[in-house]
Amino acid sequence: MPISINTNTMATAAALHLDRNSTHFEKSLNRLSSGSKLYNSSDDPGGLAVSMKLSAAINRQSAAITNVQNALSFAQLQDGDIASADKIVNRMSSLRSLYDDVTKSDEDKANYNTEFQSLRVQLFQLTDGRFNGISLFSNADWGSGTVANGDTVTVLTSERGAAGSSISLAKIQLLSAMTIRSAGNATGSMSVGNYVVQTHTDDAALAASAKSTSGDVSLGSFSVDSFILAIQNLATLRAENGAMQARFEFALDHLEQNKVNMEAANGRINDVDIASESTRFARYNILMQAGSAMLAQANMDHSSVAQRLIM
Repeated sequence: MPISINTNTMATAAALHLDRNSTHFEKSLNRLSSGSKLYNSSDDPGGLAVSMKLSAAINRQSAAITNVQNALSFAQLQDGDIASADKIVNRMSSLRSLYDDVTKSDEDKANYNTEFQSLRVQLFQLTDGRFNGISLFSNADWGSGTVANGDTVTVLTSERGAAGSSISLAKIQLLSAMTIRSAGNATGSMSVGNYVVQTHTDDAALAASAKSTSGDVSLGSFSVDSFILAIQNLATLRAENGAMQARFEFALDHLEQNKVNMEAANGRINDVDIASESTRFARYNILMQAGSAMLAQANMDHSSVAQRLIM
């Protein structure tokens, strides 16, 4: 081949290959160091767009999981207070049975009533339970059917927000469950299956904001049936609460499984395959070193031109 001074084709070609190998080497190094094969947006624009949307959805999924966990905690606190209320009403019913003992004097009955009045106040205080400042129970009146009037809050159980699934969390009517349906009649019905609108009044409820000093609202003014119905009400409320907790647990499990699947999908798009990328890295490293040596060799070949000119 002809020998020229201005143009060194071999050196130019060697420099081109060296530049390309250097670029691939740098990309491979960036992928291995970052763990992502989408280090630059130019690597896979479409895949990067999908990965960004999946990452945002995963973050929302994590937030939704936290919200459902808080709602589950809310329901568990409700259940704890209802369980405590059940213990109090059970003690009240025992006191009512003891009150009917013919061997008891008026002083004995007065002592039973003293404990009953204290338990009424404790029962009322349970209805003011709160979770992070939010009331666990509502003082709204019962309406027809089995759901209290305007007595639910919506818990979103999807990363899509309001457009996704949700659960209605009931702020259980603990106070109404222990209120006699017929005001002024302590033997009235408290059945949980057929509510009518009934405003809470201390003289018609087992719970009271303060101890009663009136004989009209004493242990003897409530029939045994009132306590039996109140216990049935509390059992129904716990069943409703338990069903709500079960639904939250299933929703939480679904969210966590979805998050795992979304992270796996995002990983398949974004995560670098260390094994294959390490192989490429080694390849381009060797090619870059070989290219540097060949470029030096190509530049050295023109040294014969000077020798020929001297001769």
